[in-house]
Amino acid sequence: MRDASTTDKTPIQVHNNSDGRPCLMIAPVQVPQLQVLFDSVGLKYTFEEPADPTSQQLASIVFESETSCEEIQALIDHLD
Repeated sequence: MRDASTTDKTPIQVHNNSDGRPCLMIAPVQVPQLQVLFDSVGLKYTFEEPADPTSQQLASIVFESETSCEEIQALIDHLD
């Protein structure tokens, strides 16, 4: 899956936040598709939507610590 928040269409990349938990920073338009994916495999996460969904701000999805970045990345990469 490509990152809709960039103009060069780079792939979405999972990284660790300051707490060491996997997280994503994505365009708000991508959230519904990813929520369906993560819910379908039972991944636990929290979601923070930008205050103004029409702005250029990114949404964040933070995962439970028992899930690895590699596991999440593999799921996202299969969406291409």
